[in-house]
This record gives sequence, structure tokens and C-alpha cells, in this order.
Amino acid sequence: MTLSTLPCEIRLKIYSNLFTNGLIKAEPSYTDPQSLTFWTLSSSPNSEIRMAANPLSAQLLRCCQQIHSEAHILLYSSNTFDCSSREGMRLLLSATGARNFSLIRALIIDWEQLQDFAWSLAKQSHVELTAGLESVEMATWRARVLGGSSSLWKEAKFYERQLLQAAVDICAKHKRLRIVGQKSYSRAGRVGIGSSYSRVKWRFVVSESDLNEGETMVDVKEELEVLTRSVDGAEEAGSTMQPGPVDAF
Repeated sequence: MTLSTLPCEIRLKIYSNLFTNGLIKAEPSYTDPQSLTFWTLSSSPNSEIRMAANPLSAQLLRCCQQIHSEAHILLYSSNTFDCSSREGMRLLLSATGARNFSLIRALIIDWEQLQDFAWSLAKQSHVELTAGLESVEMATWRARVLGGSSSLWKEAKFYERQLLQAAVDICAKHKRLRIVGQKSYSRAGRVGIGSSYSRVKWRFVVSESDLNEGETMVDVKEELEVLTRSVDGAEEAGSTMQPGPVDAF
């Protein structure tokens, strides 16, 4: 009995075991910056995160057209691709091709890539590439500036306003990513720096039901308006006093 003669349900289970590893990190190769290295991140028994070279192999996909048509969709749609490293997304697209990239459902990017992602949606080709996405997550936490010098506060809030504008554009332009979920944590700050220390993470999803535990929905359009009024008001007043914290990002 060969693989192709097995019942379809059994073949799909085999494909799932072979091609589903959860989180796959794509980053430039150390030996060749123009080539791509894949890593699989998984939880060890003691709950720590270990990283090993990705054991996924595409060799089985080359056996015959039937296996390729049945399994390659699972490879891209069932894994989360972490493209937050420098050039990770460009190299992933180059390695997979547009057709396979469009099958990806979950993507991880960095904050610095958020504006580029929003701008790319102005091109129809990029809209088609990302049409299947159901989740886009920020790879790292980002600190919120609740206090500090006036110049530092303005610079930080200007950048936060850019991020909020990018989020508004993504929700407006993308056909599926309409909801922004935010996960945050805060703790007491050091004396002289501020009363609290806060970090946030964003995740773009299709609907409210897709939010994970601990995530709250953010109205990024309203947050942008609140932050803009706060920054513009401080500039008009010309005050050198430290502005109070605002709820926007």
C-alpha cells in the first residue's frame, strides 16, 4: 500500500504531522544575507522556549502532483510565520512565491514594519498577497511614554501617532483585518521617571471572537483622534510642563 492509496483522512493526518509545527521564524541566513533560514520555536517540557533548525521538509511535496496539491496548502495555512527579523518578509516572499505566500493565515511582524505593511496595501498586488491573513501580530512589546521631558514626550507621541495611523489604514484597507486587539501590562516606575510603566502588544484579527484571553479591542481611530488632540493642544499651549498621561496607546 502506498501513500496515495491511503484514505484521504489518513493522508491529511500524515501531512499535518509532517508540515505543522506552529511557529516558524524566517530570518536572513548568517552565511548569505540574501538567503533564508527557517527556525521552529516550540515549548520545552519546562515551559522555556527553545529554538532549533526547522525540521520541515518540502521533499515530499515533490513526489507527485496529488501529494503537492493536498499538502502544500496545509504547510502555509497551518503555521504562523515570524517575519519580524530584518528582511524576513521580503526573503520569505522570495522563497515561497506569491501563490504560496497568499496561503499564509498568520504572520508576525515588528513595530518598525507596521507602516510598510499599511503602505503596501495601496498596491493591488500586495492586497492579493495578504488577502488570506487572519492574524498579524507584533513580535515585541512596546513601551508607552506616560511621563518625561516635554521634548521626549512629543517625539514619542509623534511616533505613536504614526503607528496608530498605520493601524487605521490597515483596518480600512484590508478586507479581513478589521479588529485590533491589545495586550498590556503595567508596573510601578522608578522615582522621577513616572508613576507607572506600561507596555503593549497589538494583534490584528478578523473579528472580536478571534481575540485571545487578556486581549482587549482597541478603537484605533478614536485613539488616534485623542492622541492628536492631546499633542496639538500641548503644542498650541507652548507649555514646558510635563503633560499628563492619556489613554491613547
